[in-house]
Amino acid sequence: MIKFFRKIRQKLLQENRFSKYLLYAIGEIVLVVIGILIALYINNKNEERQSREHFALVLEQVFNDIDIEVQNLTNTHRTILEQIEIIDKILMAPDSIPLSVLPYYVFYADTDIVLNKTNAQQPFGFESGTNLDLDDLDQLKVAKKVRSYTENRYWHVKVLSGEISKFLGPYGIPVPNIVFGLTAYDDFKNVDVHFFTPGERNQIKMLVKTNAFRTHLRSIKANRQRIIIGISRSFEDAVSVQKAIQEYDPNIRLLYDDVGIIGTAINGYDDVGAKSTSM
Repeated sequence: MIKFFRKIRQKLLQENRFSKYLLYAIGEIVLVVIGILIALYINNKNEERQSREHFALVLEQVFNDIDIEVQNLTNTHRTILEQIEIIDKILMAPDSIPLSVLPYYVFYADTDIVLNKTNAQQPFGFESGTNLDLDDLDQLKVAKKVRSYTENRYWHVKVLSGEISKFLGPYGIPVPNIVFGLTAYDDFKNVDVHFFTPGERNQIKMLVKTNAFRTHLRSIKANRQRIIIGISRSFEDAVSVQKAIQEYDPNIRLLYDDVGIIGTAINGYDDVGAKSTSM
């Protein structure tokens, strides 16, 4: 092709047909420009496609991270409500609590709250190199909503904890191993009932009825109630972001929905070559 155009140029020059040669040269330049423009167009389209694909991958990860956070918030909310119920039981009916587990009720009342965060400290990728399409208003809208959530995702209430230990410490009461959400499982049936001596248990039974101790419990309860409000707001925000993502991309999916088990225990599938069954 190049040889063909070169021959045409040489022929026009040899025949001193300068005007036609000039038109030919201009045409050749136009063809080159058109070729460059086409190449740029194709390159831009490829970059846009790659950007959309990258955004979709990040958005899918965001959707899954938020879904895990929704579950964590739900579990934490339930456990704090359990903590408030324990406080109410100590305040209103301490004698109804078996003496063998009363100390665990007391210490569990202000156990520090543990929220299992996914990427709470991370910006989900939107602030770290994700190129947004400035012409895609829907994309900008969902990205803005995600950013807002990541910046304001958790309540800003100081968690009161350790107050009971400080109160009981001067009385020589030891501090047991308490795990938020686990120790109270099955109404404290799995705790070490021999950790406290009979004298320590009786002393705690007496102390929980004092005004000073009851004041501590009421303060802890009020703190937990404020945290419940914060968790509820975080839950609503998380669900709102999930809905926004689903509206932007109805095909978004939870990655762990594809996890499966193969084996005879699931619907009679055999141990070799059986089809995976979703969990």
